[in-house]
Amino acid sequence: MNHLAFIKGREPIDLSRDLKLAIGEYAPGNQVIASKLLFNIDGIKVLKDKKIPEINYAICLHCNRFYKDKDIPESKICCADTLEIKQYLTPEYGFICNKVPEKALGRLPNRDRVVDIETFAGPYDMQFKPFILGFHKYLESQGSIAYINTNKKFGYHFDKNTGESKNVKIKSNLHLGYDFATDILALLPSDIVSQFNIYNLQNKYWPKDIFDGDENKAFWYSIIFGIINTACEYLDLDDRALNGLVTRINGKDTLIIYDTVPGGAGFSRRVHDNFSGIINSIVNKMEKCSCDSSCYNCLRGYSNQKHHYRLNRLAVIDYFNAVLGKE
Repeated sequence: MNHLAFIKGREPIDLSRDLKLAIGEYAPGNQVIASKLLFNIDGIKVLKDKKIPEINYAICLHCNRFYKDKDIPESKICCADTLEIKQYLTPEYGFICNKVPEKALGRLPNRDRVVDIETFAGPYDMQFKPFILGFHKYLESQGSIAYINTNKKFGYHFDKNTGESKNVKIKSNLHLGYDFATDILALLPSDIVSQFNIYNLQNKYWPKDIFDGDENKAFWYSIIFGIINTACEYLDLDDRALNGLVTRINGKDTLIIYDTVPGGAGFSRRVHDNFSGIINSIVNKMEKCSCDSSCYNCLRGYSNQKHHYRLNRLAVIDYFNAVLGKE
C-alpha cells in the first residue's frame, strides 16, 4: 500500500510500506525523506463515511497475554491483577503529510515514534509435541501477532473529521496498532535443557550491573535469532522472511517464530520440518563469525534492531553445544 500521497505536478513517489512498518515509520510526528524531499507526517488519512474502528486491547503485565475486544474477560482480571484497557486503531487508509514538503538538503529525518510493542496474540491453548533437540514444538497456521505504537506511552489524539494529530499535552490511551494472522512455530525450551547453567550463562554474558534484570530476555532473544538466522541460511530464505519474539505462556518462556507475511507463506512450517538440520547448523554459523558479541553475519538483522544490544553469539554457541551434547 502507498501510505502517503505524492505532490501534484511531480512524478509519483513510492512511499509504500507494510502496515506493521508503517505504523512506526509513518507515525504522526515522524519525518520521511523521498526524492530529496522531507515530508512531515501530520496524521492519519480518513475517508468520508468510513470510520476507523478503535479496538480495545490489554496486555497482562505478569504473563504477557494479549487480549483484544471480546477476548477481554468481563472481570478485567488476569493473574490476580486488573487489566488496563487501552485502544488502538489501524490506519488502513494511510497517513497524511504536509502538502508542501521541504528540501531535505542532507538532513536526517526525525523518526523517534516507533513500534514499541510486538507481541504474540494467540492461540494460547497449545499442544506441544514431545521434546526434540532442546525444545517442544507447536506449529500453527493461524497464529496472531500484534504490533503497537504507543507514541512513547503518551498515546495519540486525532481530529475525527480530518485525521490530523492534535498536539495535546494530555496522555491518551489511543495508540496505532496492527494485528495479523500468520504461520507460527512456538518453541518451548525443555525443562531439562533450560536448567543447563542458564543462570551462569546470563551472568557471564549479560552482567547484572549493565542489564539490570534484562538478562533473561537477552538470553532468549539471542537463542531465537540464532535459530532464525540459521534457518534463513539453511533454507535459502530472504533474511526478512521470518521474525521472532519471546513471550511467556503458562508461566514459561516461549519462543515464537513467525512468517512476516500476513496470512503466512509456509516458512515457519519449513523450519518445523527441517528443525534437526537447522539446530545442528547453528553452532557452525555462530563460530564462523569473529565479532565480540553480535553483528549482521551472525545474529543481527533489520527486523531485530531494537534487540541488537542484547544479542550474544557466544551464549548461543554454549547453549547449543549443551543441547547437542558437545560441551
